[in-house]
Amino acid sequence: MLDPILAIDNFIHELSLSVMIEESVGYLMSDAGMSLASMDIIKLQKIWGEVLHQKSRLRALDCLVARLANIKHERIVMRVLWGIDYAVEKGLFSPREIAHALVCSEHLRVESPILFRCTFKLLLKLIFFLDYKSNREVFNKSIEKSSQFTEQMFCDRDLFNTIDPSLELIQLLLCREMCLMPAYFAMHELIRNFSSEFSDSPQYVQAEFNEFMDSFKRPARLLYSRVYNAMTPFCGITSLSAPSYKLDSSNLVLTSIKGAMRYPDFLTSSQLPLLCTVLGQLRSFELVTGMLDPASGKVKTRSMGLELALVELIVQVMELLESTNDEKWNRTMFEHLISVMITFMLNSTVRFNEIVVKLNTKLEGRTWTKSSHYVMWFVLNATSGFIGKNMLTDFVPCLRLFDILFPEAEDPDRAIDLPLPYCSRKDSLNHPKDVENISLQKDEFAFINPPPKDVKEDCSETCTSQFSVPEKMEMDSSEDANHELVASKGNGGENEEQTSTSAEDSNDECNQNETETLFPPHFRCSTACYKRQSRLLHLVTAPVCLWQHVLRKSRLGQDHLPRVMPPALRPFEAHISRRMQALVQSVSSTPMSSTSINLVSKLTWNQLFVVLNACKLYQNPIF
Repeated sequence: MLDPILAIDNFIHELSLSVMIEESVGYLMSDAGMSLASMDIIKLQKIWGEVLHQKSRLRALDCLVARLANIKHERIVMRVLWGIDYAVEKGLFSPREIAHALVCSEHLRVESPILFRCTFKLLLKLIFFLDYKSNREVFNKSIEKSSQFTEQMFCDRDLFNTIDPSLELIQLLLCREMCLMPAYFAMHELIRNFSSEFSDSPQYVQAEFNEFMDSFKRPARLLYSRVYNAMTPFCGITSLSAPSYKLDSSNLVLTSIKGAMRYPDFLTSSQLPLLCTVLGQLRSFELVTGMLDPASGKVKTRSMGLELALVELIVQVMELLESTNDEKWNRTMFEHLISVMITFMLNSTVRFNEIVVKLNTKLEGRTWTKSSHYVMWFVLNATSGFIGKNMLTDFVPCLRLFDILFPEAEDPDRAIDLPLPYCSRKDSLNHPKDVENISLQKDEFAFINPPPKDVKEDCSETCTSQFSVPEKMEMDSSEDANHELVASKGNGGENEEQTSTSAEDSNDECNQNETETLFPPHFRCSTACYKRQSRLLHLVTAPVCLWQHVLRKSRLGQDHLPRVMPPALRPFEAHISRRMQALVQSVSSTPMSSTSINLVSKLTWNQLFVVLNACKLYQNPIF
């Protein structure tokens, strides 16, 4: 049996001789060369009859196209392609097989101008015999081939004749009156191969591409206006038949707006403002979970889009806080942010350290005078519950956040710019001896100005009323006894030795003034001022508690943090220690059952911070 490739080579050679004879002496023949064309038809029937009986006929067809790419004579190429068209008419090949072999050939390039022009001339006829799927393939390959066109081809007449059949083919397939394929397929192929404005499309058909896409603007407007007005992001308002917002968890794009139609940019872009609006509503967890797709709403999978929305919402709240003096709104919003953050952290939807890293990027290079303490209080609440379950490196971004919010904290002469209650700014900032004594204390609750030995009864009642010991408190058995708060039962008893919570430890003892009272007289400030200062102090202590958390984990764990507490925080650390000591003494002097005494004696720093920061901002803190 004759090899099909060898048969094709012999056929092209004989066809080339026939064309040369026809061009040379065809005009001398009585039939003007029609006899030669008839002989070519007989040769075509013979060769296709031999090829069709073999399994490699498609391979032979590909080989035929490859041979045609090397022929420089247009009449020979057209005669061969005419023979292929004859084979389609006789049913030897299906139009789909011929179209697929031609448009998918790697030899169909503008570098072979004769084959390129003749092939698309044949395709201009074949597309009327193809189904819509084959026409979609022809259209897709045609616009892919158009990427080979250059600006010079549209200026040079000879070069333009090479690509003109392909441009005409694209125009016919785009024509909605002829309807050679569904217009939606054409839209999808255009969006997939070109930019939104078709700036990289062929110059000759660029205007037609835009006109074709713009013809669907009205149907798209009817669709999204009806759907968009029915969608509402609030519970209890959307009807059962109306669609709801569904966002992709990774990029926050509306999943219900799909397809190649030219929807407005605000529908096809990220819906970050929408999600921030929903997150800003109280008790919005279920609503946010319903908005996100199942990848993050029903399965415990990280949602990067939700992390971006939380960071954006925090920054928005901080910017509003910088320009407003509404303390009630400020603390309500940050309490809400804490609730939302912890809920999604427990649901494994977001990673807190990644959120802090993104927040650092947003806040870096800017000054935050009012909102810095709220943010640190927010971070402290988020870290208190899981600090024991994470590595130390997960909390390094929190310290970086502190450096961004308080760039002057390393200066020992500068303290945080919020006044301590019961004392003037001058008194709270200028205590060099106090700052020095912090590092000299050995006791965990070392304080600079100790309370009197016999604490007044009203002060004790005040302390105990502001801090209630829960009846059922889970004790951390893994904590060492040296890290517990041990209260003595008698007035003359001394507290057991504790591990220092400051950055440096020393065995030296310093003499302290025991005449300063714990609570100064009430005439120093009004009740409103007292409450306001108490709330501010609760925020001021947040950075200290956060550093205490991380430094204690650094000392008790295997990891090591090569940093110490900033000098500007040490006066506040001493202030906390002084109030802690008063708290322990007050609780010890209060009649309690043996169970309560055991609970207080085993109270650890970790548990204490959780209890303290569980208090609302509008409540009077114990500090």
